[in-house]
Amino acid sequence: MDLQIRDNLNRTDKTEVWNFMLNESSKIDKSHKLCNPGGFKKYFPELYNQIINDSNLDKYESFKQKMWHFFNNDYTIHYCPVCGKEQKFMSIIKGYRQFCSNECKYNDENYLKKVSDNLKEQWKENKNRQNTIQKLSEGRDKWWASLNKEERLLHIQPLHNAMRASIKNMSDDDRKKMYKKVSEKSQITRSNWSQEKKNEILRRQVSSYKKSLSSRSQEKKRQVSENIANGLKNMSPEQKKLRNEHLHQTKLKKTQDMHPEVIEIYTKKGNKNTIYTCKCQNPECNKCESKIFKTTFGSFIYRKKIKMELCPICHPNTIGTSLGEKDLLEYVKSIYSGIILANDRSVLDGKEIDIYLPDLKIGFEYQGDMWHANPILFDKSYVNPINHKTYDEIHKMDEEKKAYAESKGILLVYIWETDWIEHPRLTRRMIKDLINTL
Repeated sequence: MDLQIRDNLNRTDKTEVWNFMLNESSKIDKSHKLCNPGGFKKYFPELYNQIINDSNLDKYESFKQKMWHFFNNDYTIHYCPVCGKEQKFMSIIKGYRQFCSNECKYNDENYLKKVSDNLKEQWKENKNRQNTIQKLSEGRDKWWASLNKEERLLHIQPLHNAMRASIKNMSDDDRKKMYKKVSEKSQITRSNWSQEKKNEILRRQVSSYKKSLSSRSQEKKRQVSENIANGLKNMSPEQKKLRNEHLHQTKLKKTQDMHPEVIEIYTKKGNKNTIYTCKCQNPECNKCESKIFKTTFGSFIYRKKIKMELCPICHPNTIGTSLGEKDLLEYVKSIYSGIILANDRSVLDGKEIDIYLPDLKIGFEYQGDMWHANPILFDKSYVNPINHKTYDEIHKMDEEKKAYAESKGILLVYIWETDWIEHPRLTRRMIKDLINTL
């Protein structure tokens, strides 16, 4: 930055030059030409020669110090008024520090008196001083607890700014001493904490750390997905086909390493459910010749978890009442306190309703994937290996049952085995909303 020197400035009058520099102090920094011997000599050669030839200024180290003493007619060495240490020179405009450290500053009676007087003036100017004084009289802690976040920040922020400024101006030794004192005080404070408070602080720290990790991982996932999307845009159809085949084979291999029964996996377009084609492990079963069955990922894992045979043909999930139907009944009982009828045949003239709520006139049917030919798993060529009914016959029976229930004023809701196992939270919420709205 270069200053425009006024044409009418008397460059030999040191008072006028000094006033000019003070007025332009906002534009002068450590690197400015006027702060350096070469630049000052260029603009004010006579004053420069006076500074250089003045023997009283030889005891000062830098040219900036000499300039400050020359313009202020001050030829003394500045000491801290509290501890007597030699003061640090800050800049041409600011001059010397008043105190060598904050410790000295807060031990100086004149400074404390000045601060106290300033605070008193501020209290007088404060329109709400009576309310504030009353709060302070009730106790500092109680008053602080009554403030909201914004009010606390208004009090804390100036203190923080002043603290940061004072730390910046500290020497390295003073800064180390201060950090040591703070560390010792915090250790003493922590030693007096109860175990409950320590656990609470640790819990907050862990929670904050988990949130930061979660936000970072989400950002990383977003970047990865963007990179993949950009890469797919530039791919040809053949390259996309090869990529999808590679991903499919990798996924299949990983699945077969964990579950050797799996032969093939696929996901229907527009559906998130993964279908497993598996080999039946029961050599004595003669219910199907191919020894191959299909099931959803959720049903497959569910059967493994409860240590049940994987094949739904050899070991169907419905023997009397299925496990899923029992779970559904227990859930309805947990959210509804009215009358609940299980496996009722009186309402639909012999046709069974798995779970019926007569007060609300709503029934729930648990639809096993194999017994009711789940369209997610099976196509229209499917034939039930137990009762040998075709896909169309099974769905026609279900539709007729639902229509007959509607004619009786009963809402019949079908809950598929796949939805109950793989999307339990969403399915339970739908059931609860239905019951609450009726």
